[in-house]
Amino acid sequence: MLMRELSDDISVGDSFARALRKHPQQFDDLFCNMVEVGESSGTLATILERLSNHKEQSERLKVRIKKALTYPCIVLLVAVLVTAVLLTKVVPGFAQTFGEFGADLPGITLFVLELSEIFQRLWLYLVAACISCCGGFLLVKKRSLRISRLADRIVPRLPIVGKLTRNLILARFSRTLATTFTAGQPILDALKATATTVNNSFYTEIIQIIRQDLAHGVSLYRAVGKQPAFPAALQQMINVGEESGSLGQILDRAGRLYERDVELSLDTIIPLIEPVMMLVLGLLVGGLLLAMYLPIFQLGHII
Repeated sequence: MLMRELSDDISVGDSFARALRKHPQQFDDLFCNMVEVGESSGTLATILERLSNHKEQSERLKVRIKKALTYPCIVLLVAVLVTAVLLTKVVPGFAQTFGEFGADLPGITLFVLELSEIFQRLWLYLVAACISCCGGFLLVKKRSLRISRLADRIVPRLPIVGKLTRNLILARFSRTLATTFTAGQPILDALKATATTVNNSFYTEIIQIIRQDLAHGVSLYRAVGKQPAFPAALQQMINVGEESGSLGQILDRAGRLYERDVELSLDTIIPLIEPVMMLVLGLLVGGLLLAMYLPIFQLGHII
Protein backbone atom coordinates (compact mmCIF):
# COMPACT_ATOMS: atom_id res chain seq x y z
CA MET A 1 0.00 0.00 0.00
CA LEU A 2 2.75 2.43 0.95
CA MET A 3 4.81 1.62 -2.13
CA ARG A 4 1.74 2.08 -4.33
CA GLU A 5 1.07 5.51 -2.83
CA LEU A 6 4.70 6.55 -3.32
CA SER A 7 4.59 5.32 -6.91
CA ASP A 8 1.35 7.23 -7.59
CA ASP A 9 2.74 10.47 -6.12
CA ILE A 10 5.94 10.23 -8.17
CA SER A 11 4.01 9.39 -11.33
CA VAL A 12 2.00 12.63 -11.04
CA GLY A 13 5.15 14.73 -10.82
CA ASP A 14 6.18 14.78 -7.15
CA SER A 15 9.82 14.30 -6.30
CA PHE A 16 10.85 11.26 -4.31
CA ALA A 17 11.55 13.41 -1.22
CA ARG A 18 8.19 15.16 -1.47
CA ALA A 19 6.40 11.85 -1.79
CA LEU A 20 8.21 10.55 1.30
CA ARG A 21 7.25 13.63 3.34
CA LYS A 22 3.59 12.66 2.98
CA HIS A 23 4.29 9.68 5.24
CA PRO A 24 5.97 11.14 8.37
CA GLN A 25 5.25 8.05 10.45
CA GLN A 26 7.42 5.91 8.18
CA PHE A 27 10.01 8.49 7.04
CA ASP A 28 11.39 11.10 9.46
CA ASP A 29 12.80 14.52 8.56
CA LEU A 30 16.35 13.21 8.49
CA PHE A 31 15.49 10.57 5.90
CA CYS A 32 13.52 13.02 3.74
CA ASN A 33 16.21 15.71 3.92
CA MET A 34 18.91 13.24 2.93
CA VAL A 35 16.86 11.99 -0.01
CA GLU A 36 16.25 15.59 -1.10
CA VAL A 37 20.00 16.29 -1.01
CA GLY A 38 20.64 13.11 -2.99
CA GLU A 39 18.10 14.07 -5.65
CA SER A 40 19.52 17.57 -6.04
CA SER A 41 23.16 16.41 -6.16
CA GLY A 42 22.64 13.31 -8.28
CA THR A 43 23.97 11.00 -5.54
CA LEU A 44 20.68 9.43 -4.46
CA ALA A 45 21.96 5.85 -4.65
CA THR A 46 24.99 6.64 -2.48
CA ILE A 47 22.92 8.50 0.08
CA LEU A 48 20.31 5.75 0.27
CA GLU A 49 23.11 3.27 0.94
CA ARG A 50 24.45 5.49 3.74
CA LEU A 51 20.96 5.85 5.18
CA SER A 52 20.51 2.10 5.04
CA ASN A 53 23.74 1.50 6.95
CA HIS A 54 22.85 4.23 9.45
CA LYS A 55 19.36 2.83 10.11
CA GLU A 56 20.60 -0.74 10.26
CA GLN A 57 23.18 0.07 12.93
CA SER A 58 20.70 2.14 14.95
CA GLU A 59 18.06 -0.59 14.88
CA ARG A 60 20.63 -3.22 15.83
CA LEU A 61 21.54 -1.28 18.96
CA LYS A 62 17.86 -0.72 19.79
CA VAL A 63 17.16 -4.44 19.55
CA ARG A 64 20.09 -5.29 21.83
CA ILE A 65 19.02 -2.72 24.42
CA LYS A 66 15.39 -3.89 24.35
CA LYS A 67 16.57 -7.47 24.72
CA ALA A 68 18.69 -6.50 27.73
CA LEU A 69 15.74 -4.74 29.37
CA THR A 70 13.09 -7.38 28.65
CA TYR A 71 14.44 -10.09 30.95
CA PRO A 72 14.70 -8.01 34.16
CA CYS A 73 11.26 -6.50 33.52
CA ILE A 74 9.73 -9.98 33.22
CA VAL A 75 11.52 -11.23 36.35
CA LEU A 76 10.40 -8.18 38.33
CA LEU A 77 6.83 -8.68 37.16
CA VAL A 78 6.95 -12.34 38.18
CA ALA A 79 8.43 -11.38 41.56
CA VAL A 80 5.65 -8.87 42.18
CA LEU A 81 2.93 -11.35 41.18
CA VAL A 82 4.39 -14.17 43.28
CA THR A 83 4.73 -11.85 46.28
CA ALA A 84 1.15 -10.65 45.86
CA VAL A 85 -0.14 -14.24 45.73
CA LEU A 86 1.85 -15.19 48.81
CA LEU A 87 0.63 -12.19 50.79
CA THR A 88 -3.04 -12.61 49.82
CA LYS A 89 -3.45 -16.41 49.61
CA VAL A 90 -0.67 -18.21 51.47
CA VAL A 91 0.19 -15.97 54.41
CA PRO A 92 -3.41 -15.63 55.68
CA GLY A 93 -3.60 -19.43 55.96
CA PHE A 94 -0.44 -19.48 58.04
CA ALA A 95 -1.78 -16.59 60.14
CA GLN A 96 -4.85 -18.63 61.08
CA THR A 97 -2.69 -21.60 62.01
CA PHE A 98 -0.31 -19.49 64.08
CA GLY A 99 -3.27 -17.93 65.88
CA GLU A 100 -4.23 -21.35 67.22
CA PHE A 101 -0.79 -21.80 68.75
CA GLY A 102 -1.23 -18.87 71.13
CA ALA A 103 2.54 -18.39 71.42
CA ASP A 104 4.99 -15.63 70.63
CA LEU A 105 6.12 -15.57 67.00
CA PRO A 106 9.49 -14.44 65.57
CA GLY A 107 9.75 -10.78 64.65
CA ILE A 108 10.14 -11.48 60.94
CA THR A 109 6.96 -13.58 60.99
CA LEU A 110 5.01 -10.83 62.77
CA PHE A 111 6.28 -8.32 60.21
CA VAL A 112 5.15 -10.48 57.27
CA LEU A 113 1.75 -11.11 58.87
CA GLU A 114 1.25 -7.37 59.42
CA LEU A 115 2.40 -6.68 55.86
CA SER A 116 -0.10 -9.26 54.58
CA GLU A 117 -2.98 -7.60 56.44
CA ILE A 118 -2.04 -4.18 55.12
CA PHE A 119 -1.67 -5.49 51.56
CA GLN A 120 -5.04 -7.26 51.66
CA ARG A 121 -6.76 -4.05 52.73
CA LEU A 122 -4.92 -1.68 50.42
CA TRP A 123 -3.79 -3.73 47.40
CA LEU A 124 -6.31 -2.08 45.08
CA TYR A 125 -5.21 1.38 46.17
CA LEU A 126 -1.54 0.41 45.82
CA VAL A 127 -2.06 -0.82 42.26
CA ALA A 128 -4.03 2.32 41.37
CA ALA A 129 -1.33 4.52 42.94
CA CYS A 130 1.47 2.78 41.01
CA ILE A 131 -0.39 3.08 37.72
CA SER A 132 -1.27 6.71 38.43
CA CYS A 133 2.31 7.61 39.37
CA CYS A 134 3.82 5.93 36.30
CA GLY A 135 1.18 7.29 33.94
CA GLY A 136 1.34 10.74 35.53
CA PHE A 137 5.12 10.89 35.25
CA LEU A 138 5.08 9.86 31.59
CA LEU A 139 2.31 12.37 30.83
CA VAL A 140 4.08 15.21 32.66
CA LYS A 141 7.41 14.30 31.02
CA LYS A 142 5.74 14.36 27.62
CA ARG A 143 3.93 17.67 28.12
CA SER A 144 6.37 19.53 30.36
CA LEU A 145 9.62 20.51 28.66
CA ARG A 146 11.14 21.38 32.04
CA ILE A 147 10.45 17.94 33.56
CA SER A 148 11.53 16.18 30.37
CA ARG A 149 14.77 18.15 30.28
CA LEU A 150 15.42 17.44 33.96
CA ALA A 151 14.88 13.70 33.49
CA ASP A 152 17.02 13.63 30.33
CA ARG A 153 19.74 15.49 32.21
CA ILE A 154 19.71 13.14 35.22
CA VAL A 155 19.64 9.80 33.38
CA PRO A 156 23.09 10.15 31.71
CA ARG A 157 24.58 10.82 35.16
CA LEU A 158 23.24 7.67 36.79
CA PRO A 159 25.68 4.84 37.61
CA ILE A 160 26.02 2.06 35.00
CA VAL A 161 22.90 3.07 33.05
CA GLY A 162 24.17 6.64 32.72
CA LYS A 163 27.35 5.66 30.90
CA LEU A 164 25.40 3.43 28.53
CA THR A 165 22.87 6.19 27.82
CA ARG A 166 25.56 8.84 27.33
CA ASN A 167 27.55 6.69 24.90
CA LEU A 168 24.39 5.87 22.98
CA ILE A 169 23.56 9.58 22.63
CA LEU A 170 27.11 10.40 21.54
CA ALA A 171 27.02 7.55 19.03
CA ARG A 172 23.77 8.88 17.53
CA PHE A 173 25.17 12.42 17.44
CA SER A 174 28.42 11.41 15.73
CA ARG A 175 26.85 8.95 13.29
CA THR A 176 23.98 11.20 12.24
CA LEU A 177 26.16 14.29 11.87
CA ALA A 178 28.69 12.26 9.85
CA THR A 179 25.98 10.83 7.60
CA THR A 180 24.30 14.18 6.89
CA PHE A 181 27.53 16.17 6.54
CA THR A 182 29.15 13.61 4.24
CA ALA A 183 26.00 13.57 2.12
CA GLY A 184 26.57 17.23 1.31
CA GLN A 185 24.26 19.03 3.71
CA PRO A 186 25.56 22.33 5.14
CA ILE A 187 26.81 21.92 8.71
CA LEU A 188 23.95 24.04 10.12
CA ASP A 189 21.34 21.88 8.41
CA ALA A 190 23.22 18.75 9.44
CA LEU A 191 23.17 19.84 13.10
CA LYS A 192 19.47 20.66 12.86
CA ALA A 193 18.75 17.16 11.61
CA THR A 194 21.06 15.64 14.23
CA ALA A 195 19.26 17.42 17.07
CA THR A 196 16.08 15.50 16.30
CA THR A 197 17.71 12.07 16.44
CA VAL A 198 19.48 12.01 19.83
CA ASN A 199 16.18 11.36 21.69
CA ASN A 200 17.27 13.47 24.64
CA SER A 201 15.86 16.97 25.15
CA PHE A 202 18.89 18.11 27.17
CA TYR A 203 21.32 17.18 24.39
CA THR A 204 18.92 18.54 21.79
CA GLU A 205 19.09 21.98 23.43
CA ILE A 206 22.89 21.74 23.58
CA ILE A 207 23.07 20.93 19.86
CA GLN A 208 20.83 23.92 19.13
CA ILE A 209 23.23 26.14 21.11
CA ILE A 210 26.17 24.72 19.12
CA ARG A 211 24.26 25.45 15.93
CA GLN A 212 23.74 29.07 17.02
CA ASP A 213 27.44 29.45 17.79
CA LEU A 214 28.32 28.16 14.32
CA ALA A 215 25.90 30.65 12.79
CA HIS A 216 27.93 33.41 14.51
CA GLY A 217 31.18 32.18 13.01
CA VAL A 218 32.48 29.90 15.76
CA SER A 219 34.14 26.67 14.62
CA LEU A 220 32.48 23.35 15.45
CA TYR A 221 35.43 22.39 17.65
CA ARG A 222 35.14 25.52 19.79
CA ALA A 223 31.35 25.35 19.91
CA VAL A 224 31.42 21.75 21.11
CA GLY A 225 34.25 22.59 23.52
CA LYS A 226 31.95 25.01 25.35
CA GLN A 227 29.61 22.15 26.28
CA PRO A 228 30.78 19.92 29.19
CA ALA A 229 28.27 17.26 28.11
CA PHE A 230 30.59 16.36 25.21
CA PRO A 231 33.79 14.54 26.27
CA ALA A 232 37.24 15.94 25.50
CA ALA A 233 38.04 12.96 23.27
CA LEU A 234 35.19 13.79 20.90
CA GLN A 235 36.19 17.46 20.91
CA GLN A 236 39.73 16.57 19.88
CA MET A 237 38.49 14.26 17.13
CA ILE A 238 36.32 17.09 15.78
CA ASN A 239 39.32 19.43 15.90
CA VAL A 240 41.41 16.95 13.90
CA GLY A 241 38.57 16.48 11.42
CA GLU A 242 38.17 20.21 10.83
CA GLU A 243 41.90 20.85 10.43
CA SER A 244 42.41 17.91 8.08
CA GLY A 245 39.22 18.46 6.06
CA SER A 246 37.92 14.99 6.92
CA LEU A 247 35.25 15.88 9.46
CA GLY A 248 32.73 13.39 8.09
CA GLN A 249 35.13 10.45 8.25
CA ILE A 250 36.33 11.39 11.75
CA LEU A 251 32.78 11.72 13.05
CA ASP A 252 31.86 8.38 11.51
CA ARG A 253 34.85 6.80 13.26
CA ALA A 254 33.81 8.44 16.55
CA GLY A 255 30.30 7.07 16.11
CA ARG A 256 31.68 3.56 15.61
CA LEU A 257 33.82 3.90 18.73
CA TYR A 258 30.89 4.95 20.89
CA GLU A 259 28.72 2.21 19.40
CA ARG A 260 31.44 -0.29 20.27
CA ASP A 261 31.49 1.06 23.84
CA VAL A 262 27.71 0.58 24.02
CA GLU A 263 28.03 -3.01 22.79
CA LEU A 264 30.86 -3.74 25.24
CA SER A 265 28.74 -2.34 28.08
CA LEU A 266 25.82 -4.53 27.01
CA ASP A 267 28.12 -7.56 26.79
CA THR A 268 29.17 -6.86 30.38
CA ILE A 269 25.72 -6.06 31.77
CA ILE A 270 23.60 -8.76 30.12
CA PRO A 271 25.45 -11.78 31.66
CA LEU A 272 25.12 -10.15 35.10
CA ILE A 273 21.41 -9.46 34.84
CA GLU A 274 20.21 -13.06 35.16
CA PRO A 275 22.05 -13.99 38.40
CA VAL A 276 21.26 -10.63 40.00
CA MET A 277 17.55 -10.87 39.18
CA MET A 278 17.42 -14.48 40.34
CA LEU A 279 19.11 -13.44 43.58
CA VAL A 280 16.55 -10.67 44.11
CA LEU A 281 13.68 -13.05 43.37
CA GLY A 282 15.15 -15.71 45.67
CA LEU A 283 15.66 -13.28 48.55
CA LEU A 284 12.15 -11.88 48.20
CA VAL A 285 10.23 -15.14 47.91
CA GLY A 286 12.65 -17.06 50.14
CA GLY A 287 12.36 -14.41 52.84
CA LEU A 288 8.57 -14.69 52.85
CA LEU A 289 8.65 -18.48 53.00
CA LEU A 290 11.28 -18.44 55.74
CA ALA A 291 9.14 -16.09 57.81
CA MET A 292 6.20 -18.47 57.50
CA TYR A 293 8.05 -21.72 58.15
CA LEU A 294 10.31 -20.45 60.95
CA PRO A 295 7.59 -20.88 63.61
CA ILE A 296 6.98 -24.43 62.31
CA PHE A 297 10.67 -25.18 62.75
CA GLN A 298 10.23 -24.03 66.34
CA LEU A 299 6.98 -25.95 66.74
CA GLY A 300 8.24 -27.94 69.68
CA HIS A 301 8.91 -24.79 71.70
CA ILE A 302 5.65 -23.10 70.67
CA ILE A 303 3.51 -26.04 71.70
